[in-house]
Amino acid sequence: MKADRVILMILFVEYLFSTPYSLSTENCGLPDKQPDHSDCVIKERILNGMDAIPGAWPWQVEVRNSDRHICGGALIGPQHVLTSAHCLTEWELLSLKIRLGSYSSSIKENASEATIETICIHPAYNKSGDEYDIAIITLKNSVNCSQNIKTVCLPNSSDEPDCDNPMYMAGWGYKEPLEYNDRFLSWNAEGISLKNYENVQKEFDLENESQKEDKDTSPSENEYEYDYSEFATPTSEVHNEVPEMLQQAQVQLISNDVCAKLMNESSISTNIVCANHNFGSFCLGDSGGPLVYKNKDARWNLMGLVSATEMPCNVTNVPMLFIRIKPFMQNFIMPCIQNSTCECKQL
Repeated sequence: MKADRVILMILFVEYLFSTPYSLSTENCGLPDKQPDHSDCVIKERILNGMDAIPGAWPWQVEVRNSDRHICGGALIGPQHVLTSAHCLTEWELLSLKIRLGSYSSSIKENASEATIETICIHPAYNKSGDEYDIAIITLKNSVNCSQNIKTVCLPNSSDEPDCDNPMYMAGWGYKEPLEYNDRFLSWNAEGISLKNYENVQKEFDLENESQKEDKDTSPSENEYEYDYSEFATPTSEVHNEVPEMLQQAQVQLISNDVCAKLMNESSISTNIVCANHNFGSFCLGDSGGPLVYKNKDARWNLMGLVSATEMPCNVTNVPMLFIRIKPFMQNFIMPCIQNSTCECKQL
């Protein structure tokens, strides 16, 4: 009998760490309304994005400070939200709220706000790096499910989408690249690496020039070649406009090897998932938002969280970096949401 109980306990633990957690595992990742895919090419980046249909991304939440939008997040359970760690490190807990069910900044009827009980930032998070940029927010009270408020499914151990699987993101970030006095900002904010526009252009020009001069480059290396377009960044006046409606975009996964090449890095951490774009990406304010895909059961699963990209937000072919959810499931996410035994970074 003891052996049987031990086996059952082991099976139960394995079940916990392989089953998506949500308001109900039967209802996660099933929006009442399906997203509009009719015009989701990459020009519908979250910069100049297309309006999302209300109810299509019901797990999308806002992290807010009073009436100010800070970051996005993903509702993964009745009392738990995943977001990027860098969104939370500069704020007092009592100053933050979670807004759920919001699709319009002016229409509040379907939205609700929740009080935060605790914030757990991954213990290995470092402001200078991206690979542990994840945090779990525990709400004071459980939220009620509605057409505009539902949970997204967490990934299980067997589900691994390939690079051909369509990926979607949504957010409330800036619709245009950041610009001030006709120059793109050069700073560090929201944990995103920002460079001034001239340096980005110079790097791309040097890379392209070296590729032209290198006549011995093998075909396998040429597959990583990419071009910079001077038209990638608008030359018209930019007002750093925040969208009225939640924006959505379809993006394409790329392998970490290709991502490292495009980022001029020797390697990319397995905690990171990369996505590519032609003329845009997420921007300031989109951080922490979910990267999702439909699994084989037609449910929406959480693949990653918006973490970092180069600035300005729409530099051609510079990959977007997302925190990959799966590596954090067993040792961080599940302990936090099941029994609150997770280790957290002290701020």
